[in-house]
Amino acid sequence: MYTVTGLFSETGNSARLHNAQRAAALGDALAISAAVALLCIVSVGLLVLTTPSAFADFASYEVIIEELRAESFSGIFTLEPFSRLFLYFCSTLDNNSVAAASVAHYVNAGVSLLVLAFLALRYASSWRNVLLLGALYSPLLVFVTIRATPAYLLIATAYLIRDRQPGRAFAAAVLAVGFHISAALALVPLLLTFKHRTRRISGGRETRRLDLWIVVAGGVLYILVGGLTAYLSGLSGFLEGQGALAKYVVYINAADEVHSAMHRLYFVMTLGLMILFLICRRQFCARDVRYMTISFFMYSALSISPVVAFRESVFWMMPLVLVMPLHRYARTAVVSYVFCVLCAVLYAADFYGVLV
Repeated sequence: MYTVTGLFSETGNSARLHNAQRAAALGDALAISAAVALLCIVSVGLLVLTTPSAFADFASYEVIIEELRAESFSGIFTLEPFSRLFLYFCSTLDNNSVAAASVAHYVNAGVSLLVLAFLALRYASSWRNVLLLGALYSPLLVFVTIRATPAYLLIATAYLIRDRQPGRAFAAAVLAVGFHISAALALVPLLLTFKHRTRRISGGRETRRLDLWIVVAGGVLYILVGGLTAYLSGLSGFLEGQGALAKYVVYINAADEVHSAMHRLYFVMTLGLMILFLICRRQFCARDVRYMTISFFMYSALSISPVVAFRESVFWMMPLVLVMPLHRYARTAVVSYVFCVLCAVLYAADFYGVLV
């Protein structure tokens, strides 16, 4: 039987626990906000200190703008109409193709930073997730991929909202294909794991084994497919004669030794994150796990071209990095410090890699 004193004591303990939880949640939110602010400040600073022409793919956007100017509005109605419409609009702002492509560069940078900040503030598990996401992908999304960046962000958003807003998620995914054709591949695991299509996917032992075998098969496939790079030259020759598809040749050309080594390191990192994800799978529904395992298998299958595999991986690695419970593995001050240093080094390497 409770006494009055005991009742007040338990009430006080409950209130203190509640206050401690609120303080911890507020601290986490402030830390995530600080990480987002740091990412934005660094990105804006680099935008000020560099010129758009210093980055990879900029010359190709100049060519596309010149083609759109020559074809007028009719050039929009082909593959990737939304990105071409955006570039066409930029071409009307200045007769100089370099200046028009520069406008597209800065608009893409501003929009991508705003959307990344929103996704990080809304869905990031901790500030560590924000730093890792920024180190891995912000140099590419902010400074290089004017056509693909909206597709990346739309697919990531579609994955994150698909359970609560499936209609909007589907619309965002379809819209992504209009910005970049590579989003069509990202649609496959997304559509296969929509809620109404996965009612029979459970989290039982058989499902866990299947997901594990998918990841293992993906790792083996990556090793096997790596030996097929000699056939890329034939595929490049085929695409060069296909008109609208010719611009994708740059994505399938074999990489040099340095970039090949970087892509192998990237695969090791993705494999490590997938293993951590499977270890923490109880925090996620079976559909999330199936989406990630299918995406990882597709990434491994595409590794015949390291550039294609890397750029396709961004579609599913972005939400994976955002929702992973990284705070479980970087609790101590020393580990957090080392993690920050590694993210800084990774960001510097990625930024250097997107320069011409």
